[in-house]
Amino acid sequence: MAAPPQHGKSMMVVDFIAWCAGKNPDDKAADKQTSHGSHGAMTVALPTTKILSIKDKVLLASSGYRGLGQQFSASLEKSADLYDQQFAPVSARDIQAEFRRLVNPAFETAQKAVPVIGQIAAQSDVVCASILAAKFRAGVSLIEITPVGAVELYSAELPFICLGSGKQNSDPFLAFLWKVFFATGSLPTISEGVLMAYWSIKTAISLATPHIGLGIDVFILDPNANPWTRELNEEELAPHDEFISEAANALRAVRDTMRGKAEKLPDVPTLKKD
Repeated sequence: MAAPPQHGKSMMVVDFIAWCAGKNPDDKAADKQTSHGSHGAMTVALPTTKILSIKDKVLLASSGYRGLGQQFSASLEKSADLYDQQFAPVSARDIQAEFRRLVNPAFETAQKAVPVIGQIAAQSDVVCASILAAKFRAGVSLIEITPVGAVELYSAELPFICLGSGKQNSDPFLAFLWKVFFATGSLPTISEGVLMAYWSIKTAISLATPHIGLGIDVFILDPNANPWTRELNEEELAPHDEFISEAANALRAVRDTMRGKAEKLPDVPTLKKD
């Protein structure tokens, strides 16, 4: 994600979201860094919340051009009350149509702007990917909306997704955690889902992944609670930090055990002098 090398321009992007499915509730986490850029370089990074709660029923997170994500969120205000009465594929079709209603004119404008400001500058205002979590008639589901408006439903077979700048680091890490903790095919509890998403973003930040940082926001969607959506506070995240630290210590203990049981290596051979 970069501003164009020429043609003074401002842009604002949001960078990274991780989502994990729980047995019924869903969990979303995102770093807080939003970047401004001008003349091809990032100027400042500010902490913002990238996950939006719509009518306390729906969670929407977007990565890419922030303005388009905000328009998409506003356009869903009317339909948010209908999701729990519809099956997810039906709602996904309507969500796709609404997103394309917004993005198609933007694509047309960007195409016309290419000869004037260049392709990178033109596309930076129209590239936006999103994740939507809501309770539908058959239960909680997640819908991914790609930058061109394609939609995909996630399920127990596809239980997690990372989106944005940290994806290259967090996809393998989250897949590893999932294989370790949920190899039997069971879905995590809501607390375990929070841990998976939070741990993934925390790791991406610790690796100094570009454009990611300035804190972490974690939201949950639980239709059994009132309201359905809420953000977790620092006190609620503290036990997850403790678990992550204990897990690291446990791995170090395994390493020490392996070293203690390892056979003595043979001496390094040396050439004999004639």
